[in-house]
Parts: sequence; structure tokens; C-alpha cells
Amino acid sequence: MQFLKTGFFVLLSLDVGLYVRYGTANEALEQVAWLILLASFLYESSSLGEAYISRSEQFGLYTVQTIGYGLAVYTCWGYWTAGDTSSFVNSAAWLMICALLVYDVYAPGEYGGLEWRARNVAKAVLYAVVVGLVGLWGWQGVATDDADSLISAYDAALWIGCFTIVELRVFDFEMKEETELGQHSIES
Repeated sequence: MQFLKTGFFVLLSLDVGLYVRYGTANEALEQVAWLILLASFLYESSSLGEAYISRSEQFGLYTVQTIGYGLAVYTCWGYWTAGDTSSFVNSAAWLMICALLVYDVYAPGEYGGLEWRARNVAKAVLYAVVVGLVGLWGWQGVATDDADSLISAYDAALWIGCFTIVELRVFDFEMKEETELGQHSIES
């Protein structure tokens, strides 16, 4: 898992660098926003179920997340005003995925319950949207020999891979919690 995570971050660093250097200002800003949010989710998901070390750690993390979300919403709006429908849909879907991840982290609910299932169905639909956009951009890139579409497909696939790491951490935590609850009820 560590090798996979390191590989994703090397590729992601190159990807962000390329967008910062060659992309539009909105694309570059979006890359920075999602990098901030991914880093905060990775940090949060590494210690699920544990209290913050200090109030300053909590405040710092919330500040970083606020900046990341502010930039992500700003760039999403930029796609909308520019009429870039597919990039807007992609950005909006990611914002909704992140909202559900935040819910997973701060209010996980009962594992396997109705609320948990509804949240996971919603995430599955949203991930299907972003995976569908990878396919759309890839097809457009191949069909029209459009390098920008191919780069968009690669970029979107890379972000899906990176956020999968966060999802797996949340899933592992939920499984451990469920196992511990099961053991406690057997012992009682």
C-alpha cells in the first residue's frame, strides 16, 4: 500500500506541476485546492477515532480545509461561468464526494445502517460520474486527437486513485469498528 501511495504522489506532483505551468489559471488553482484537500483527508484518515493532539492542531487543520474548499468552490464556479460543463460537473461531483467523506470522518453513523448505506450509494453514484468523465475525456482525446482531453482523462483518473486511498482508510476504520463492536456484544 505504501508503494502505491508513493507512486500516486509522485505522479500527482508531476500532474499538479504541469497544470501550474501549462494550464489555465483556474485549472492551476483547482489543482492546488484539491492537493490541499487530499492532504487534509489523508492526515485526518490516518488517525480516525483519535482525538486531536491539541486545539492548535484542530484549528490549523480546519483553516487548511477552509482554504482548500474555498479554492475548490471558486474554481468550480469558474468552470460554470466559462461554460466548461464537463469540468464543472467533475468539480461539483468531487465537492459532493468530499462532503460525504467529511461526514464519514466526523459523523460516521452506524456501520451497515440505513444512513451508512445511503451515504455509500450516493458516493458510488458520484464516483460513477467522475469515472464516466474519465471515459468521456479519454474517448474525446482519442477520437479527435485532442491532447487536452487526454490530459484531463489522465488527471481525473489520477485523482480518483488518490482519493481511493482515503476511502480505503475509512473503510478499514469502519471494519475495525464493526469488529470491535461485534466482539464487545459477544463478550456482554
